[in-house]
Amino acid sequence: MVVGRGTNNIVQQFLAHLSDRGRVLTHVDPYQGSGPGVPKSLADLPPDIAIDVVDLCANPSFGEKIIEDCKIRGVKNVFTQPGAS
Repeated sequence: MVVGRGTNNIVQQFLAHLSDRGRVLTHVDPYQGSGPGVPKSLADLPPDIAIDVVDLCANPSFGEKIIEDCKIRGVKNVFTQPGAS
């Protein structure tokens, strides 16, 4: 899963890179700028969607809530990109 603004070049590169390598992924956009079909938080995802890894590419102001959502969903692997501490 990639969490970040869908209009951000880095987020777009991550999504394309992972998809090109056959990864099943979900995009979450806490900025709500990626359209109505993209959830704004992990809490908006159906509970049956398994999440192995989260790649956090969002402003630190979102980071704390995203980490809490990860804990609730049992996500044990979170990669934090520079600037998203």
